[in-house]
Amino acid sequence: MIVYESVGVWNLFDGTQVPINACTVLTVADDGKFTDQRIYVDNTPVEAALAREARGTPDPARAEQQLEEQLLAGRPRNPR
Repeated sequence: MIVYESVGVWNLFDGTQVPINACTVLTVADDGKFTDQRIYVDNTPVEAALAREARGTPDPARAEQQLEEQLLAGRPRNPR
């Protein structure tokens, strides 16, 4: 049996990147072939980000990043 942890990243249409944790469990037979694979994922952060995106509520971290980028570029902030 092989168990490992990984982090996947969802890229949303608004540019937000949402990392999600996953755990994979592989079963290996005596001949070295994989016989089973199970992947466990917590999609809670993705669901929350998609709900924010649907409501038009910006991700606080992304909004701060965009403001910083606008200030560095010398552009005025968009008053939404």
